[in-house]
Amino acid sequence: PEDDIGDKACGNVVSTDDLDRVGIRHPKDICRVLKGVKVFSPDRKTVFTINLKHFVLDRRAFGQRLLGDAKHAGVEFSDRTKALAPMVENGKVVGIKTDKGKMLSKLVVDASGFQAVIRNKLLGAERVHGGDTGVCYLEIRELEEQIDPNYFLVYLKGVGNGYCWVTPERKNRANIGIGVQGASNHPSPKTLFYKHVFPWFNLENSKLIKAKGGIVPTRGPINPLYSNGVMFVGDAGCQTNPVNAGGIGPSLAAGRIAGRVVAEVVEEGTDPGEYHRRYMDTHGKQQVALDAFRRFLLEVTDDDLNYTMRELLTEGEIERIVVGRAGAGLWKKV
Repeated sequence: PEDDIGDKACGNVVSTDDLDRVGIRHPKDICRVLKGVKVFSPDRKTVFTINLKHFVLDRRAFGQRLLGDAKHAGVEFSDRTKALAPMVENGKVVGIKTDKGKMLSKLVVDASGFQAVIRNKLLGAERVHGGDTGVCYLEIRELEEQIDPNYFLVYLKGVGNGYCWVTPERKNRANIGIGVQGASNHPSPKTLFYKHVFPWFNLENSKLIKAKGGIVPTRGPINPLYSNGVMFVGDAGCQTNPVNAGGIGPSLAAGRIAGRVVAEVVEEGTDPGEYHRRYMDTHGKQQVALDAFRRFLLEVTDDDLNYTMRELLTEGEIERIVVGRAGAGLWKKV
């Protein structure tokens, strides 16, 4: 439903740089302005502080605002409409089938999230395996006092092969979550939450407001991001930070690139494959490097990662990981 757009299961944090790069005005309906991000080693003895201004979004309000902006720009919104499958003619996608009928289009953009309802019904399109996903569980809790009111907290490993985050929201409310690799035998993130995270932060006297779960891709982007009449954008194109599963910033960047290419295709008849080339040149290469670092994290022990963060990595390198701009030299170093 239209009223639910923006209500997502995520950490709800985006850097001001991510918004500025795509030209989106800073949201008014935010929960908190943060000084930056703190990244903790598994033993929580090594802490890297990245002082980069972030907003904690009222995720639903932000989604509603973007929807309003799109409608104001002329987008025709079809509420309560389910995309069912692509329409293919002579090997090219020419539209989609919905529960309300057919929609023809010169170009289709699949931005349907992790479910990728168009891509997953195309013969030959790349599939995402369970091991390249993160299964998340989060709780919104009212705390006696904030764990850290000024920073988004990220804890690498220490909870199996997963990671944990803490987002301070309004007053003493916090978004506390955990993500684990989505392999076929993955542990329950909710079970790990109560085994590790709950006692870490002494949540016994806190009040549960809401609990959510979800799945996010944690790998390099779909290759190619355009194929035979359809573009894949956001989670449908696996455009997230593979290390911390952050998707708001990368998806905004991908949407901006895709939108410009779509306009050029419609107005000038240019090659829609330019979307793949531009994304890979500006963001995709870093994402591939981060995916290699993610694989390193899955293989390394907690003790090895403690040593790596204590002795090998610098604060600048951790910052590039967090903001999604790490190069291949980073994972070669470790």
